[in-house]
Amino acid sequence: MIRNDLFLNRSYFVIFSGVIAVIILLLSILEIIKPGADIVYRANYRILLYVAGILIGGKIFKGLHNEVQGSAWLTLPAAITEKFVSRLILLEVLVPLWLMALFFLMSLCLGLGYGLFAGSFQDFFNPFNRDILMTTLRYFILISVYHLGLIYFKKDALGRTFLSLFIYQLLLFVVAIAGFRIFFGELFSDFLFMADPLRTIPELLNGNGQVEQLWSITKWAIHIAFWYLLAPLCWVTGYFRLKEKEV
Repeated sequence: MIRNDLFLNRSYFVIFSGVIAVIILLLSILEIIKPGADIVYRANYRILLYVAGILIGGKIFKGLHNEVQGSAWLTLPAAITEKFVSRLILLEVLVPLWLMALFFLMSLCLGLGYGLFAGSFQDFFNPFNRDILMTTLRYFILISVYHLGLIYFKKDALGRTFLSLFIYQLLLFVVAIAGFRIFFGELFSDFLFMADPLRTIPELLNGNGQVEQLWSITKWAIHIAFWYLLAPLCWVTGYFRLKEKEV
């Protein structure tokens, strides 16, 4: 299934790779003018990773909701699990690996070439840098939300996915405020109508053990939800949504 997607979209991937290569070339020229390419590479890797994920995701899922193309793909002789996992791997695993390899090879070749002519070597892109690995891990989690949106929404998946996230965040905020009002009513007015937030928030956190404990639990819950629950929840929901479309 992965090979099928790569073959059908081979021209798109080749052109996209060429565009990224040109961008890396420009970044290398920038390093010649101002040293510090490794930092430039890392900053632009973050940007290009999400751009690549959004564009490639939109490309490979473009025909899913089309009556002809979508039906043809859904009726391919493969289990729905294989179809789902193949595009999951392509979007969330192969895209960052491809981009990391392209950045590394281009920066290495250009750096060595510059070193042969100028006598000093450029910094090259290190795919095993801690910042790069953490960026890739965050992409792996966040792009799962977009992956779900591509399966769930028929049109404007990117915009509707962000809108849905905003609505969910707003609802969580309202629930959090309601809970704070119920359990910490005496502090609610100070928190909501504080005249000096930079002073009032630290006073609330440091002066009340219950608030400190609640804040600690909240941070822990957010950490667990983001790193361990968000991606699996999106995968399971996307799988059953795709299964409904097959039926």
